[in-house]
Amino acid sequence: MRSLLLSLFLFVSSSVHAMEEHHVSGLRFAAPSGAEVTRHTLSESVDSVAVTLNEQGLVFVQYSGSKMPSEKRALKLHLEELEVRLLKTCLEGSLEVKKDTMDILGRAKVGRRLKYGKHYAGGERNYIAKLGVRRVRGMTLVVLWTAPVSEDENYFAPQLLKTLGLTEGKP
Repeated sequence: MRSLLLSLFLFVSSSVHAMEEHHVSGLRFAAPSGAEVTRHTLSESVDSVAVTLNEQGLVFVQYSGSKMPSEKRALKLHLEELEVRLLKTCLEGSLEVKKDTMDILGRAKVGRRLKYGKHYAGGERNYIAKLGVRRVRGMTLVVLWTAPVSEDENYFAPQLLKTLGLTEGKP
């Protein structure tokens, strides 16, 4: 009986944290098994990949070509756009932006951490978002993830970023 309970526990815990390998738009990563992965081509030189699971979201935006922005410019542009969108929907006075680091493709890069509140099911709920940029192998990669703040901090994005790599050719 004890071994049956142990094997059941191991099965349930492994299925909750099961990861699936994805190759999308020149990126290779492992996402949780229930996550939805979609690719959007915004223009000839701009691709985006969105990974969503429950209320958490992760977006990669890839710039390539001769007019791709530098890391500093991409961070500034995306931060400004994110702030504008959040200011329209978040609770008044709840948006807080601080410097933070994010590991992108094996290197810690300076980015931003945003905390904000929103109305949710008749109450208020706090959210966290992280933004980072890395320029590598002829492209500028912008990473943004957001999730409701939880006490157990069980976010899938940091785990996914640890598995992030580049594929040889861009499909």
